[in-house]
Amino acid sequence: MTDWKQIQARIRKARTGTDAIPKMTELFERTRDAMVAFELARLHEKAGANEEAVKWYSTAHQRFRRAQWKKKAEEALARLGAAPPAPSEQLAVEPMAPAYAEEPAAPAPPERESQLDFAEVILGEGPVTAAPAEPAREPRAAPAAEERKRTRRGRRGGRGRRKHGKVHAAPPLPAPARAERPAPPRVEARPAPPREQERTPAAPRAVEPGPISISAAMAARARAGDPALVSRSAQLEAQLRRLLAAAPISPEEFDSAPAGPGVLLLSDSELTSHYYVEACQTLRVALRLIAQGKGGRGREGSVRASLAEHLDISDSKVAKYLKEHCAVRWIQLDEGATHLAHFAIALLRPALNE
Repeated sequence: MTDWKQIQARIRKARTGTDAIPKMTELFERTRDAMVAFELARLHEKAGANEEAVKWYSTAHQRFRRAQWKKKAEEALARLGAAPPAPSEQLAVEPMAPAYAEEPAAPAPPERESQLDFAEVILGEGPVTAAPAEPAREPRAAPAAEERKRTRRGRRGGRGRRKHGKVHAAPPLPAPARAERPAPPRVEARPAPPREQERTPAAPRAVEPGPISISAAMAARARAGDPALVSRSAQLEAQLRRLLAAAPISPEEFDSAPAGPGVLLLSDSELTSHYYVEACQTLRVALRLIAQGKGGRGREGSVRASLAEHLDISDSKVAKYLKEHCAVRWIQLDEGATHLAHFAIALLRPALNE
């Protein structure tokens, strides 16, 4: 089978079926491909049939031509405690590779006769009536073959050839060379060259990335599927939705907040403008500091001072604005409060955190 892609498709189809081993065996009978034998050996190894696995690994090792696949077959045989076949065994099996049935090699004399008969058919000499069984009759058959060849070669010209034809006693000797010519097409039909053609185009694809932007690279990485990245982003998004869906309270009601870590969000009473996001160790203490005008921003001053500067009002009016026009939402988190605060700042963009 010359199409390597078709062989691969049939291997995948046979391997994923319910009766994989019979289908793979039938595929090997049709293709005689080394990769089919290798996959069949893998199936036997998984099924626990080590003897069959050793047999098919040896067959694959004998039929493989590439050194790397031979090495894989040797490693599999070593894993099963078997030795790879000797080079003499490989030489005995390689001429049988193009055949479609495993038969013992014929002895030399009958093979020469079959080659001579095939050569006579190519030259158009007609069927052979009887095979020469005795060596004494061979000189008689040679002149008959010469007379037939003279009628055919006479058209090509050259009377001198007829004279030289009598000198040569065995003209059918060059016939085996012609009879061996049909064999190379079967050797070329082996799947080794298509396998190399498939691997050569794969190299330029990996080498030609070209100029690419950072956003496109991140998008390609996201499409490739990073499970950890997708899981963390989904978790942060769910926590932010919980924070936005929390019940708003006045900053003066800081006593109702829990005494635990979490993230708070300061917004206006209509929940349309976001002023401040903070990850704190104790939600109750952080709300009290915002309501009383202390802490929250360290060296940059309190949240109330920053809010007065943002709203362009005096510091004395900030307390009334916080009480009447602001609301606080919070979510309690034992861990990951800082990550959620950064995520909320990146998405909501509160004015006092910039």
